[in-house]
Amino acid sequence: MTDPWESGVRMSDELGNIDLNILIALDALLAERSVTRAAERVFVGQPAMSASLARLRSHFGDPLLVRQGRGMTLTPLAESLVRPTQEALEAVQAVMGASRTFDPATGPPRTFTVIASDYAQTVLIRPILRKVEAESLNIRVNVFPAQADFIDQLRRGQCDLLVWPTSLAQNLSGFFSETLFTDEFVVAVDENHPGVGDTITVDELRRLPFLGINGPMTSIVESHFDRLGAGLRVAADVGGFAMAPHVVPGTRLVTVFQGLLADEAARSGLRTMPLPVPMTTLTEAMYWHPHNNHDAAHRWFRHQLLEVAVGLRL
Repeated sequence: MTDPWESGVRMSDELGNIDLNILIALDALLAERSVTRAAERVFVGQPAMSASLARLRSHFGDPLLVRQGRGMTLTPLAESLVRPTQEALEAVQAVMGASRTFDPATGPPRTFTVIASDYAQTVLIRPILRKVEAESLNIRVNVFPAQADFIDQLRRGQCDLLVWPTSLAQNLSGFFSETLFTDEFVVAVDENHPGVGDTITVDELRRLPFLGINGPMTSIVESHFDRLGAGLRVAADVGGFAMAPHVVPGTRLVTVFQGLLADEAARSGLRTMPLPVPMTTLTEAMYWHPHNNHDAAHRWFRHQLLEVAVGLRL
């Protein structure tokens, strides 16, 4: 009869012959489908990643990545390894990080990089920065707007969190997420606008010069009115919703932005009113890479955002 302890020793010996770092390379290759991008993701040189791919091909007896047109695609075996590889890395991180704690006041400095719209920065990130300053926390927060490759930045670990509308999250299914808060869109005009009363009609909204939002994706607002067959007469664009309250005052422009920016609007000399047609409630969520799920500092930072979001939820 086999001694279970002896069996355990042999199993440990087998694991000892496996370089667990190869799992990181495998995960990067499966996610990026490119040796170059996988190398960038884990901060190693391309020759080192090519060597890892060669080792993995030898281990599995399968090419894993094969050329298709100008890019690479996964073999059926590689496709079957995507989720198990992620789960294996998550399990390792859960074990190694189980006893770790994070003290933002006395621990080593930590930088968090967030991708968020200027709207999310205003209503969500700004209160976090106030807390960091008021409590003298050993924290730095870098916030950047979403560029065209923002999903790749999240996948490669170039940012810790993405704050993004759930209605635009079709390509984020591979990441962890949690809902933060909801908001409603409102119409805003100069407080002394001569052509708009206490309410506004669809025809008035279409006739007036509209201030649009120019971002990495088509504006939620403009897309909504286009679907209704009520295209807006865009006269100017700005780079984000939070800029609108500073551009519209003193003009005939009309714009649409989130209700949580109403305080900014009132201070800027704007008045807001309900939309003349219903629009889906905006739901903002945070997204993060599975590799960060069990990191104590990352959990602490996510908790800070959730605390702020509680006061914002409608």
